Order: sequence, then structure tokens, then C-alpha cells
Amino acid sequence: MKGLEPFRELTIDAFAGFLRRAEEYERTGILPVSTKAAPKPRAKKETGPPYSVDDAIREIQSLYEQAADESTTYAKIQEEVKKLDKLKKPELDRLTTEFGLGKLKSKAAAIKAVADKIEGYKKSVQRTQF
Repeated sequence: MKGLEPFRELTIDAFAGFLRRAEEYERTGILPVSTKAAPKPRAKKETGPPYSVDDAIREIQSLYEQAADESTTYAKIQEEVKKLDKLKKPELDRLTTEFGLGKLKSKAAAIKAVADKIEGYKKSVQRTQF
């Protein structure tokens, strides 16, 4: 495997191109000239820390507590609840259980139930205000 050390930085596509040129050289004796520059290695996409179920529980509980505030709009509630789609079903089950909703059949049902509970609380507060 030491023979492959010089090629470890190449992508699979770049290495395949090298093999094509080597095969042509061996077959024809002519070193093919590549007019195309070698592709630059792609930078890895920056991602933030993973969205954990504990983060989600804190954010949803905080959103629920702030729902009565006028600055918390229905659009904001939907936007925040949409983040729950990043969670796996068992994580979402934990969140809905801790949020007092129990386990639901699907992720979509769980997300909708969370949004409904928060929006329902907001509506009840708005009805009691004169």
C-alpha cells in the first residue's frame, strides 16, 4: 500500500483521471496532455453543533412560555416548531412526552401537536385579554 501514498490526497475522480492517462501512455507511448486543471479540493461545509433533543426541549418550552407575548407571532411559532423535523422519531417522542403530549404515531403528527399546543395557549391568552 506504500505505493499509493503519493495519491492519498487525490479524489476518486482525480485518481481515475490519472489511471486513464497512465493507461493511454502505456498503450500509445504518448504522454497525454491535460488542458483541464485538476479540480481543487472542496472545502467541507461548515455546520453548527448538532441539534440535540435537549436543545429542542429547552427551545420549545421557552417558546411556550413566551407564546403569550405579542412579539411571539404565529409565524415565529411555526418557524421554531419546523426545526423539530431535524430530530429522529425516538427523540421527538421524548420531547412530546416531556411537553405533556405523550407519544404520537408519526413525526408529522408530533410536530403538529407541539405547534397546536403552543398556538392554543397563545389563543387562550388572547381571548382572556380585553
